[in-house]
Amino acid sequence: MFRTPRSVTRALDRAEQPDRVTGRVAITRTWSLTLPGEFDRSIEHGLLRFSKRSLVVWVTAHANPDPSAAALLDRLAESVPNDASFVKRSVRDDGSSWLMYEALESTGSIVGISIGRRTLLSAHGVHGAEYVALDISARDRAGLGDGYAIVTSCGRG
Repeated sequence: MFRTPRSVTRALDRAEQPDRVTGRVAITRTWSLTLPGEFDRSIEHGLLRFSKRSLVVWVTAHANPDPSAAALLDRLAESVPNDASFVKRSVRDDGSSWLMYEALESTGSIVGISIGRRTLLSAHGVHGAEYVALDISARDRAGLGDGYAIVTSCGRG
């Protein structure tokens, strides 16, 4: 697993973080995304977190340890869960390369019996030496639609 560079973590920790954010939001000095509606923003354990009732977005930023975006995405693709659906790789107009997939995550269990599941949308974007990961947990299909909108909006600039 990669760690968020200290410079990014320090910049986020020092930044004035309003409790609620909406619209275009910087997630690093070079990456940003657009939030559909108001979200609570916080930093937990060095990770940037956006949340609202039906959706939680975790954002991490890393240095790309591989010689190319394709090499990193190939390595990340090896860890995609077997039950993942909608696995997609793409290159965007801004030159960033992406790997995205959906998977189900358990929301808890009692005596070994699952008591709920949520859809997790995981997206990894790479451009040169920079890498961002978005892990989005949605309670329902509407939340998942917002998650896809967030991933689609994420880019450099």
